[in-house]
Amino acid sequence: MKRLIILLALLISQPCLSASLRVLGDNEVCINTGETYNDWSTPIEACTNDDVYATSATQGHQQDYYGFTFNITESSIEVIGISLVVVAKHSLGVGQLLIDLSWDGGTSWTEQRDNVGNNFGLTEEVISYHIDASSGITDDWGRSWAVDEFSTDNFRVRIENNSIAGTMSIDYFLVKVAYWDLSTQTIIVKDRFTEAVGDTELSIHAMDTGAGWTEFENVGGAATIEAKEATDYAETGDGGLSDGSHYKVDTATSGADYSVLVNARPDNGDDVSYIFCRVQSGATPDLYAVELDGDTNAAQIYKRVSGSWTALGSTFGAGQNHMPYQFECNGSDITVYRNGVSVASASDSDITGAGRGGIGIGALRNAGDDMDNQFFNDFLVVEAVQVVEFPPSQDNNSFFILRRETLADVRRYLVDII
Repeated sequence: MKRLIILLALLISQPCLSASLRVLGDNEVCINTGETYNDWSTPIEACTNDDVYATSATQGHQQDYYGFTFNITESSIEVIGISLVVVAKHSLGVGQLLIDLSWDGGTSWTEQRDNVGNNFGLTEEVISYHIDASSGITDDWGRSWAVDEFSTDNFRVRIENNSIAGTMSIDYFLVKVAYWDLSTQTIIVKDRFTEAVGDTELSIHAMDTGAGWTEFENVGGAATIEAKEATDYAETGDGGLSDGSHYKVDTATSGADYSVLVNARPDNGDDVSYIFCRVQSGATPDLYAVELDGDTNAAQIYKRVSGSWTALGSTFGAGQNHMPYQFECNGSDITVYRNGVSVASASDSDITGAGRGGIGIGALRNAGDDMDNQFFNDFLVVEAVQVVEFPPSQDNNSFFILRRETLADVRRYLVDII
């Protein structure tokens, strides 16, 4: 019995460090329509994929949709993005739709998204609605979302015909939601890089949660990263060729084991982006970094110790799209996840101090790297909370993988006791 008690205590003390990335809604369609806005003809047809259409021949006609059943069961989430995929056509081949979202049953609405430059044609076109062509499913539509805002009553979609002439016909549309499951995490730092008026350099920008930012290294003197009013991104402020600007958060974690979560887009030129963990103090601090190089489509984990850089693990494709990354420093295990999948890992114990998490743009490891079209949004630093789960839930990979060995031990000891 003593061994069982000790083992259960070990289970309780093991935190689940990894946040889980979840994407819901590949088949999420509406159930109801027309409670407040009901201008379209046969509007319910936009809720089914059957080649029967909801139609409108008048610019400005609006229709609301609701009754989505996302079934988000996690207690704490951080939404990365919401994307609408619309399958539609236009009688003249120049169809335009405006779409916005509500989180409170239609009382309030986000800013509208459009498909300018990507018209619906004479035959069915599939168009995704988000903030720009590179953001994919990393557009939060200008706000922070809570679990209950995705209920069948609260979450709503409003579609407006923005075509000057002709008839707009929607076969169906789908809603997709991507979010971090933070049920076993504590948010230490959160920054959506929102600025109401003007672009603001990160060191004087106010975070959502946390004390702020400090630039720990600068290449080129005038280089900065700014939170941009127009986009809610952290992007190049001042800086250009062979410049670099690199920041760490001011808020400390309780220990050295934590994850940095951020949506990142590397540029496709000679420009790199960085995600940092365990950035120490000093003028040239020791640190772990993920270097994202969109030019060569290569990414790599590095460590810098006493000014010397060393590559860790294998390279992986950086891509040139806006993607969610998780950089996890857990003991000697250093891991990078992209879109919820592990893409690189290494074991290293040279940097054990907690330091800070952070981001950077441009020259650092290589003096010739530039600042240009890289950006970040939705930045988090999270650390695990202690969770009791016995037995582990096998449909939650973050629980199961972390505790698989312990569960085997429990079963063995239970057999011994019985």
